[in-house]
Amino acid sequence: PHPRTKPRLLGTMRHILVFAVLVAAIGCGEDARVDTIVALDGDATNGESLYTAQCVPCHGADGTGGSEPESIAGEASDPSGTAQIILKGEDSMAAYEDVFSDQEIADIIAFMRSW
Repeated sequence: PHPRTKPRLLGTMRHILVFAVLVAAIGCGEDARVDTIVALDGDATNGESLYTAQCVPCHGADGTGGSEPESIAGEASDPSGTAQIILKGEDSMAAYEDVFSDQEIADIIAFMRSW
């Protein structure tokens, strides 16, 4: 091999490795936040207040649908999935990652699990 080929190849491999590490770190951020939310003890009483103020118009008081018949009854059986949807939104639902704290999301999930 040509003496310059090896350094060039190593440089390219370094760039690929750095890129892969950055992508992994960025992708793990939300997973870590979801894990934090799921690990928290939710306060269903506070969750009910938050849910009533923010969620009832679309999802109804009991999760079976409101003005936008979006039933979420039974969704809290998967706390990780529910946390991810609250954070990032889904379909017509807005993201609430900048609205609710991790504790508030845990509280809402605790309330939803009380149905």
